[in-house]
Amino acid sequence: MASLKQLSIFIAVAEKLRMSEAAKALYVSQPTVSQTISDLESELGVELFERGRKQLVLTPHGRLLLEHARRVMEQVDLMNAAVKDAAPVRELRIGSTLSIANTLLAPIGRYLADNHPDIQSTYFIENTRSLENRLLHSELDVALIEGQVQSGQIAKLPLVRDTLMVICYREHPFWGRSSIQPQELSAQPFILREQGSGTRKIFEDYLRLAKVDVRVVGESCSSAAIIDMVRHGLGLGVISHRCVERYTDAEIIHACAIEGMPMDRLFYICYNSRMPVRSQMQDFIESCKQVVREG
Repeated sequence: MASLKQLSIFIAVAEKLRMSEAAKALYVSQPTVSQTISDLESELGVELFERGRKQLVLTPHGRLLLEHARRVMEQVDLMNAAVKDAAPVRELRIGSTLSIANTLLAPIGRYLADNHPDIQSTYFIENTRSLENRLLHSELDVALIEGQVQSGQIAKLPLVRDTLMVICYREHPFWGRSSIQPQELSAQPFILREQGSGTRKIFEDYLRLAKVDVRVVGESCSSAAIIDMVRHGLGLGVISHRCVERYTDAEIIHACAIEGMPMDRLFYICYNSRMPVRSQMQDFIESCKQVVREG
């Protein structure tokens, strides 16, 4: 009979269709993955994959096993969730993108701790792409995300509206202006968030629509680092207006909008729709809404 470990490795290989990619996702060695699949095929007496030159292909037996294996693992997750809910301490794994972590996560976490002391929270600050992957693999319970998630399996609850702004340094020609034309960005040097960031994707999507090319001279996963590089004249940046208010108020940097390109977006509360919304998740969602109402 197949073990849960074997099923977990089989699902990863079936999704990635490459032993090496599955090994990387599971943080195990490739020989371990290969041996597990070989053992599983021997135990079941069927071939689960056709070994192609570039990638694996699921056989009919493999597709059937994948369907049942996913059901088994979902039931295991439901069982684990039920047991955790019965524990005196309710554990909650919270993800957040950087823009939200810089502006909303701390007051939400404080409100949650003050009103639900039995919830033990762990926080993960990453970009949209990483958080979506964690949610899909049940490595997070809930996440605050400003980017567009790709999977239809992720439920999204709108939380609050946000706007992206172009930021510049004092000596730049944009300083003092409330708005700029999209064409004025052509060939301007930019320091952007890293690939996979929701902020960067929104800005680059707008640029494509406006048919404007900019020069990316740097990238960072840190909004503070981007702001500091901008204020020292190394380039322009694109940041949430929530992240830069204290800097613009102090006239350390200046923020302006792009005419005809309102870079509005929503902050979302996200979770895996195939997993149950446990009591601590519901308490977190209500805490988020309350902090926004009071803000």
